[in-house]
Amino acid sequence: MAAGNRSKAGFLTASLAGLMLAGCQEASNALAPDKVVGVQPISAIEPCTDPAASEDLAQQLIDAINAERRKAGVGPLKRSVSLTAIADYYACRLIDGGFFDHVDPEGGSTVDYRAIGFGYAFAKIGENLAAGQTTVEEAMTNWMHSPKHRANMLDPAFTEIGVAVKDGGEYGRYWVQEIARPLATGTESRPPPPTSQQTPPDDAASSQPANTPKE
Repeated sequence: MAAGNRSKAGFLTASLAGLMLAGCQEASNALAPDKVVGVQPISAIEPCTDPAASEDLAQQLIDAINAERRKAGVGPLKRSVSLTAIADYYACRLIDGGFFDHVDPEGGSTVDYRAIGFGYAFAKIGENLAAGQTTVEEAMTNWMHSPKHRANMLDPAFTEIGVAVKDGGEYGRYWVQEIARPLATGTESRPPPPTSQQTPPDDAASSQPANTPKE
């Protein structure tokens, strides 16, 4: 799996952590890494809800990522209001939309298009996804054991993060990380929600994760 970046338009890295791993494809300066699912699907599909102590879980996840960055000699990620809003939105889209991918089938948006829709200007942006893990430790173990996910979280170019933990859907619990470097600091404001229909880029199909299993 090769790395790519999008000059001032963004760097798309995306991944899911759990039971199933799939390969990734790079296309037109965009990277979509592996995806993994942590448990067998549950029988009853529930709508998107906040788990108990969801804010604590989110902060624990950010603390765990920053602890790994410290070990690697990398500066910490600052929590971003805008990236948190994007993560919240997309976690519920995964659950209520009944899909598990970095490309939203309703409108074809990718992480860079969602950031633009939320008014977040970025020099580089990435997305990590996980489903089925019940604890921060399980999600972090899955991500850290995936070389591309680990590289994403430890990338020194990233400076901000937003995370969401939501319950519901096929796998019970979903974890979303949005990691980025803003185009300019000190200009962030609370963003509007994205439109439900977005026109995907011409290369959207080729930027989807591949389905080839990966160790």
